[in-house]
Amino acid sequence: MTALRAPSAPSVTAPRAAGVETSGDSRPAIERPETTRQAARWDAVASDYRRAGWCPRCAAQAAWGHQCGFARVHPPCQRCRGRALPARHDVLHARRWSRS
Repeated sequence: MTALRAPSAPSVTAPRAAGVETSGDSRPAIERPETTRQAARWDAVASDYRRAGWCPRCAAQAAWGHQCGFARVHPPCQRCRGRALPARHDVLHARRWSRS
């Protein structure tokens, strides 16, 4: 009796976006899974924003902005717009984003 084998899936690589770095991985950097260190850093930054009085949604967006760039995140809500940033995260891009 011969064992049945499942057909193998063809190897397909997604086209790379212009200007996206891959750092040796076959997937663009924005699609790779988050590392444990990145997750811990994101959580620490989001917690700093929540302690500073930001709502959970805006704190999460701020943490994402620090990690991936503020051009990729939603602007803060009306209540959080213009609110003071946590001292250790008060950088130019965060200031511009918090006032948008």
